[in-house]
Amino acid sequence: MRWRRVATMLGGAAACAVALPAFAEDVPVGDEKRWSANASVVSQYVSRGLRQTWGKPALQAGVDYTMPNGFYAGAWGSQVSDHVIAGGHAEIDTYVGYATTVAHDVELTTGLYRYWYPGARYDKAFAGGPATGYDYTEWMVGAGWRGVSVKLWTSLSNYFGFDGNSLADGINRGSRGSTYAEVNWDVPLPNDFTLGLHLGHEHVRNHSAFSFTDYRIELSRPINKFLTLSAALTGADASAYANQASARNGADRMSLGRRTVALKLTATY
Repeated sequence: MRWRRVATMLGGAAACAVALPAFAEDVPVGDEKRWSANASVVSQYVSRGLRQTWGKPALQAGVDYTMPNGFYAGAWGSQVSDHVIAGGHAEIDTYVGYATTVAHDVELTTGLYRYWYPGARYDKAFAGGPATGYDYTEWMVGAGWRGVSVKLWTSLSNYFGFDGNSLADGINRGSRGSTYAEVNWDVPLPNDFTLGLHLGHEHVRNHSAFSFTDYRIELSRPINKFLTLSAALTGADASAYANQASARNGADRMSLGRRTVALKLTATY
């Protein structure tokens, strides 16, 4: 049944992509390079190596605006599962930033990102908890060169709402100042294929038991001007998230960092 739902969602995304060229003809030429939009369907949503939809499919969409001087802003959203995030069904990311290219094709970027989980709070879990939300803010700095990029993300508020109360780990401190460091390499292959390699490490400040390392190996290829299909092998060395009880029902358990393959179909304009 799950794969039938995935097939139906993939078909819906393809139908949206077919409509994109007609929409593009109505966009003024002056705005063509400033605005971009995307819509995706994934067999499951994996963020930083951790499953966010309890192994189920998800719909995702985003919109971006880039100014000629390098400043950008955007929003992106995805379905999430209330098995993972108590009371939550959606993640909405909003961001503003700046990117520029300097000597020798080196790209520099920085941005402020806010992650919202509407209606989600730790006290909505079956076992109860504090009335703490999951929302948090990160500042990103990064550099790239010819397909290789490095980024450092620093949380300006409690990472994922983590503190002594929400984690119940006996450490009466917050997690502000947590960092996520990542390196990525996009390797062009014959026949328009691209191999994407990713390695990242999340360090949770004051609560190091929840730190982890994740990886992703992704193969993607455009189908046409608007559609791209990809498959990614992901996983995380995250013992704190192994055999985790569902926030909805303690009888259900899943290792959120378990190795998994996720399929993704993206329509981009």
